[in-house]
Amino acid sequence: MWGIACARSRSREDQRHGKWGWISFLLSFFVLYQSAWMEGFSFSDGNRVGFVTKLSRRGYFFPTWEGELQLGGISPDGGGAVSAATWSFSVASDEVAEAIRKAMENGKRVQLHYKEFRARGWRWGSSDYNIVEVK
Repeated sequence: MWGIACARSRSREDQRHGKWGWISFLLSFFVLYQSAWMEGFSFSDGNRVGFVTKLSRRGYFFPTWEGELQLGGISPDGGGAVSAATWSFSVASDEVAEAIRKAMENGKRVQLHYKEFRARGWRWGSSDYNIVEVK
């Protein structure tokens, strides 16, 4: 009887370790998968042209630059009305943000090359559109 009780306690202990082993494996797999997905795969990329009207640094732990680009133009109906549309973007690189800030201070029109991430990582900012280059 004592041998049966010891066998049962060992099997329960093994089950407990096995359960926590699987939980830690799945949690590690999920974290690595999410990190790879969020950091490496862009949904689309392209360029936007306009005047930067806002650029500010936001965030506590992983601060990013957040901005708005004024996409002005003449309405397509030929009436001569000016349409004012803004486009929000994020910048993770301080060097790119500095180039945008200089263009904004000089009132220059800029072309921003962006990558769109549908699944954002914690360091990419609050917008789906992340600026990677200024032309």
